[in-house]
Amino acid sequence: MLGVSPPPDFHRRLSVYLDMLTDCAGRMNLIGPAETGRLWGRHVLESVAYAAFLKPDSEITDIGSGAGFPGFVLSLLGFSTTLIEPRRKRAAFLETAVRECSLENCTVRCARVEEAGPYAPGTVFTSRAVGGPGTVISLIRGLTRDRFSLLIRVDHSEIPPEGCSVLHRLPSPPLDRGGFLLQYSHSDEPNTERCTE
Repeated sequence: MLGVSPPPDFHRRLSVYLDMLTDCAGRMNLIGPAETGRLWGRHVLESVAYAAFLKPDSEITDIGSGAGFPGFVLSLLGFSTTLIEPRRKRAAFLETAVRECSLENCTVRCARVEEAGPYAPGTVFTSRAVGGPGTVISLIRGLTRDRFSLLIRVDHSEIPPEGCSVLHRLPSPPLDRGGFLLQYSHSDEPNTERCTE
């Protein structure tokens, strides 16, 4: 699956999560009405694509997790994740999904990213719906004085003029839309801000 090997229980847990999401989507405003028919190609697979650029021991902080993409899917793949979601109903949904899927590697924080720190050096941030990469990078820079990295989906119009970014074209098909994953690496130590490989 996009070059990522899921753990043996991935599909069972994913099925539980997607059933919950489909059942709760409308009344909790988790995803738009048009999204239920394209959960696999637009949301699940796109979230899985992030995993190809993460080390197995990465500590993931997903900003504005919403319904759980990509952070919850990454936790299903075995990554240690913190899902930051400021809206109470969405955070409650994610907490229930963590419990129902018996995930021990996933924590939900009902807070804004500015309130949920501190963040450990080397934290890998992910985001899909908070804003463009320039906005998210500036936000994270203001929250940590240590090294961090960011994975975020972009299209051509959103690519920031950052020298330490690498673009990875998303595989379309099977994904149902084009675009890139932008991989950004940062350190506040002199002469160590660098491009990722």
